[in-house]
Amino acid sequence: MYRKIYVIGTFIMDLVVKSDRMPNKGETIVGIDYNVYPGGKGINQAVAAARLGGDVSILGKVGNDEYGKAFLKLLKEENIDHKHVYTSEKLRNGIGFISVDSKGDNRIVIVLGANKEITKENVEYYFKDIKKGDIVMTQLEIDFELVEFIIEKAKSKEAIIILNPAPGRKLKDSILNGIDYLTPNEVELNMLIDKTHNSIDDIEIGAKELYSKGVKNVIVTLGENGACIYNGKGFKHFSGNIVKAIDTTGAGDAFNGSLAYMLSKEKDVFESIQFANKVASIVVTKNGAIPSMPKITEL
Repeated sequence: MYRKIYVIGTFIMDLVVKSDRMPNKGETIVGIDYNVYPGGKGINQAVAAARLGGDVSILGKVGNDEYGKAFLKLLKEENIDHKHVYTSEKLRNGIGFISVDSKGDNRIVIVLGANKEITKENVEYYFKDIKKGDIVMTQLEIDFELVEFIIEKAKSKEAIIILNPAPGRKLKDSILNGIDYLTPNEVELNMLIDKTHNSIDDIEIGAKELYSKGVKNVIVTLGENGACIYNGKGFKHFSGNIVKAIDTTGAGDAFNGSLAYMLSKEKDVFESIQFANKVASIVVTKNGAIPSMPKITEL
């Protein structure tokens, strides 16, 4: 019997423009292609875990528009428990503007829209179903006070907490203390500790600092260079898989969803990271976040 995965996060429709390079300030360039994909860290991570076979539930809010309806349809298709996904009567669905260059690197601007309306009451109701040992996964795209409340609730329930601190920001020590898995990328690591770390040795120092604040497992994702972990067993670096990246959008979400899936099967964290690396390396070889998330049969 797998542990259930409870995701709290965003629904953002991604408008993706591809070009040879990013425009400079004040410059207009001609792009190559344009697509619309469902995204947002909450739904991305939920789909990543569900397609691998995880038992997934999600809490969030969509707009009362065509994008919102598209997300509700997607949740049904992906067999994700969405009885706690609400429709806003006031705000349109969240939207993201994503620019992707020829190397697959991206720059993203998001407008939260209906995602801003998730309330503490919604969270309280959601946590009635959550039991000791279940997995609670969230991110920083939603209201930060709500994130704090979610973590407090998860700790009180003795749930396993995965916090993906993206978009990056500084977090209070009281929030970090007791988090089971913190999963920043290199940029987010630097924002968490307000320092600059570039080499693997530097990253180990930064991860150790977060561990000293009470995080049980600090997992730093490194893109094509894989991932690192610092925990009670020390520091370990896992090499990335060499692939031709065409769109890195959603790679971090794929990693987090895959990590949650493996932990829900009570797999060792080292094995879980290696598996998550593999899934993320597949995602970057395709366009769009959710369209690129693999099923377990594809691995």
